[in-house]
Amino acid sequence: MSDVVLYVDYDKGLITPGLFEQVNNMASRRGIPVAVDPKRRNFKLYKNVDLFKPNFYEFAEGAGLNLKKGDLGELSNAAAAFKIQQNLKLILITLSELGVFISNGKKEQHFPAVIREIADVSGAGDTVLSVASLALAAGLQPAVMAMLANVAGGLVCESPGVVPIDRKRLIKMMETEKI
Repeated sequence: MSDVVLYVDYDKGLITPGLFEQVNNMASRRGIPVAVDPKRRNFKLYKNVDLFKPNFYEFAEGAGLNLKKGDLGELSNAAAAFKIQQNLKLILITLSELGVFISNGKKEQHFPAVIREIADVSGAGDTVLSVASLALAAGLQPAVMAMLANVAGGLVCESPGVVPIDRKRLIKMMETEKI
């Protein structure tokens, strides 16, 4: 597979229910996976997608839950219920300094963040979604997808501003990670 549709919702009103429904249905008919980084306004609009990637606070707020950051048991239960409610194939929740959580409904995993010097978090969420989507399009396993996206998101935080990922550095870091 080589295609993927990404929705990065900045809550500006561009992504309407009609637009999402038409594109999502078309992608589904063609076997093209759909990945979403939601915001509050459209949070529950995104149903029947392959990858749903909110951050922890977006997830808690969008799902209407009072979750305690760091309580992975509580997060796991909430993510499982939301995944069923929205008919999501994968849910990947970024946890800032705590890493990422991913679930496919059968298996869930938490990957801690790699300790690093943080200069700026700008672009980290977009990096996580883009790398996870690339992994989705390539057919990689959820654990590999989550680890790759987690490492990539952390790498861009080491430089000020929005920066590209250094491919060689990402590969080197992935070679040292335990998946």
